[in-house]
Amino acid sequence: MEKQEEMKAFAGMCSQALSDDVELRQEVELELLDHLEDAYEEERQDATEEEALKNAFKRFGNPEEISSQLVKNNAARLSRNARIRRAAKWLLLPLLIIGVLLCIDVRGIKASSFVLRPFLVKKLVLEEQGNEDYYDYSDGVKTRKLTADEQLLFDLYYNKERRGKIVDERAERLYKSNTDDQIYCATCALEWASSGITTQEQRSKLMAVLDNGRRIDGTNPLYDFIEAYMLMTSACNLSAFDGKELNGDAITDCNAFEKAVVIYKRALTMGPVKTYGKELQEKVRDMLVTRRDLLGGMQLLDFEMRERLTYISVGREISKRIPLYCEKLHADGKKKEALELLGTWRRFLLQFLEGNHGHYLDLLASVKYAERFLQSAKKLEAKDDIAALQAVVDWLKARRDNVSQSTDDFRMIRISGLLGGALTLPEFKGDESARRIERKLEAATFDVIGLGFACVIILLIIIGYGVATLVIRMNGRHPFLFVMSQDSYKSLFFKGILLPAIIYLLMCWIVAGIGGVSGVFWQLLPCVFLCLIWPIGYGVFCRRAINERIHGLGAMENHDFKASRSLNMMCLYVVLLVVIGGIIRPVQTWRQHHYARQDTLLFPWHGVETAEAKSIREGYQQLMKLLNTEHNK
Repeated sequence: MEKQEEMKAFAGMCSQALSDDVELRQEVELELLDHLEDAYEEERQDATEEEALKNAFKRFGNPEEISSQLVKNNAARLSRNARIRRAAKWLLLPLLIIGVLLCIDVRGIKASSFVLRPFLVKKLVLEEQGNEDYYDYSDGVKTRKLTADEQLLFDLYYNKERRGKIVDERAERLYKSNTDDQIYCATCALEWASSGITTQEQRSKLMAVLDNGRRIDGTNPLYDFIEAYMLMTSACNLSAFDGKELNGDAITDCNAFEKAVVIYKRALTMGPVKTYGKELQEKVRDMLVTRRDLLGGMQLLDFEMRERLTYISVGREISKRIPLYCEKLHADGKKKEALELLGTWRRFLLQFLEGNHGHYLDLLASVKYAERFLQSAKKLEAKDDIAALQAVVDWLKARRDNVSQSTDDFRMIRISGLLGGALTLPEFKGDESARRIERKLEAATFDVIGLGFACVIILLIIIGYGVATLVIRMNGRHPFLFVMSQDSYKSLFFKGILLPAIIYLLMCWIVAGIGGVSGVFWQLLPCVFLCLIWPIGYGVFCRRAINERIHGLGAMENHDFKASRSLNMMCLYVVLLVVIGGIIRPVQTWRQHHYARQDTLLFPWHGVETAEAKSIREGYQQLMKLLNTEHNK
């Protein structure tokens, strides 16, 4: 009995190279056993059983050499399935690499990471100047070839530090490159003023810029407002009164403040404030090279929000201090002068708003200015001013009430969803299209992110089966790659790939495509199906088909083939990875890009304004109409 087992083991080692063809290997093993038995019988005549067996093995030679020779001698006899198995083994690694490469979408990954960054990393920068909220999506932004001056402007615009020495130095270099340029002069003056003037040298340099600005742009009140702003802040340091109720006593230098008021009144006689922020923005926009996909859209959103809103701090600080000076005049018995100065709020708000209405913050800032004047108007009992200012303040409250009347789902998306309340406006007069498209874009982006997780999960499954295959081989067992029947492959294709793919795409369309379903639960549903239900169901179908094939070969108890499921499962999951990466991922990426282009949600299209710009324009028109009505009374 031991002799037969040793002979069988020897024949198995010699025929191992033919394991791609089960039938051929069994036939060759039988032939080898016949020859071994004949050799054994011949050697047994002159030796013991043990010596005869050893001599018979020696007559055959090295099993590895025999194995190689058998492959050469029987190459023509290998069946079609055997050749398929051999090709599959050789293609396994290349297919795996191709599947991984197909799943990699660099721009999609960047776009998704930028979308998730504010909520996962909390990378929200609160800008004290103008109380501006913005997210940094600028990573990887591309530009055309820039000149030295253009590079300087680009670096100033995209500088991650919103103020400080570096910003001031770049603004100065930009200004000195062309002192007659109105855009550069206004930019430098605003940057220096907002950074704080602490020394006489800094003050002298700023005054030189202001004087130059008046020379080249004489109708622009910006430079007078900046000078008044500087005088007012030095004469009334509100930081010393932090947490206390403010009144006229906060003014510590009346002479300096009176000079500031003279300059302030002179500025009121001029036209609208020109900060040239949009002109500066257009110069930088001309440098950008962005694609019309989600990543390009997020970069454009970031670009739009990077406009230097330093002028808001000028208006804000003036609106804080003029009412305090009115209270001081009123307390000193100069009631008429106090009421006249307080009434300048109409012209003040109009000047700032007329020149700047490209951001929602411009509208909010105007209302904030009105709130500060309203507080003093109540103290001075200026009834006409109280009614007019209250109307401006109520305008913002009415817009917010309109938002609260919208659907809860939409408000949730705006606050914590894809674009966030800080980036776009939640009001569209009777137009639901932008809301629907935003829901679609949010859901499509969520699906792309889920697709990335699914590819990672499938890759981990493949690695797991690969490790199991290596362990089996190291333990002396031979994982065998089965070629199943055409019916089995058809069943796997329809039940394991085609049907789940259709179900998944239908779920995505229902959740996002029709724009009628929203919410975290519904958005998670396609991702759960893609990351868990589909891979698990596919594995069940594959294992069932493999077991049927193994039973058909009668190899369930064969030591060489018993653990071969791992290699088969690994190959089948590689196919699934290639299908998802090569078909589903492009489809989902296309959906995401398609929704990003719709209804000018992120990109202006053929001269049509974006949904955000439309909402800002509508709000600006409403507020300007209200202010002009009050101004003409």
